[in-house]
Amino acid sequence: MEQEKGWDALLALAFKAGITAVVVLGMGVFVGGLPFARELSAFGGKISAPEFINSALSLAVIAALAEFALAASPLFDRLLPLLPRAGRVASLLTALLCLIYAYHALQPSVYPFIPEFEWAYQAGFLGATLFVLARTGLLLHAAGGGLGAAAVGLLRKAAGAGDRPAGLDGEGERP
Repeated sequence: MEQEKGWDALLALAFKAGITAVVVLGMGVFVGGLPFARELSAFGGKISAPEFINSALSLAVIAALAEFALAASPLFDRLLPLLPRAGRVASLLTALLCLIYAYHALQPSVYPFIPEFEWAYQAGFLGATLFVLARTGLLLHAAGGGLGAAAVGLLRKAAGAGDRPAGLDGEGERP
C-alpha cells in the first residue's frame, strides 16, 4: 500500500510538471501567433519579440522540470530500493532532458548575438551534457555492487536455490 501511494505521488508530480509545461508553451504559441507581436523586435532587431518570449517561457519550463526532479528524488529513492540513490539518478536524467530542451529552445535567441561563435554555444552544451552523463555513469557504477547483489538475490529466489549458488553442490565444488 505504501508503494502504491509513492507511485501515485510521483505520478501527481509528473502531471503537475507536464501541465505546467503545456500551459507555458501554449502561452508562447499564442503570443507568437498574435499579429502585433510578430512584428516587434527585441535587442535592436536581432531577434523577434516572440523568439525572446519563447526563450523566457522555455526557461520557465526548465524550472518546472527542475522542481519536479527535486520533489521526485526522495520518492524514487523509496520506490526503487534496489537502485541505490535512484533519486539522484532520476535527477541527473532530468537534467539531461533539460539540457537537450534548452539547447533547442534557446538557440534562436542566442545565435544572432554570436554569429561567429556558434561553436562555443554547441561546445558549452556538449560539455554540460558530457558532465551530466559522466556523473550518471559514475553513480550507476558505484551502485553496481548493490544492483548485482539484488539481481543475484532475485535470480536465486526465482530459481528456488536457497542460499547456495546455482551449479555448486554442498561442498562448494562443481559436480
